Amino acid sequence: AVEESLKSVNLFNGGVGDKLSRKYSGGMKRRLSVAISLIGDPE
Repeated sequence: AVEESLKSVNLFNGGVGDKLSRKYSGGMKRRLSVAISLIGDPE
């Protein structure tokens, strides 16, 4: 579920999923927030 959520917001490729979130730009943090919400409620 985690990998699918990261892929759906284009945060999976390039090792982005291995970085600490504090190093993300504002836009990437928003995409991460969307991915986290999809994990909690995938439908």
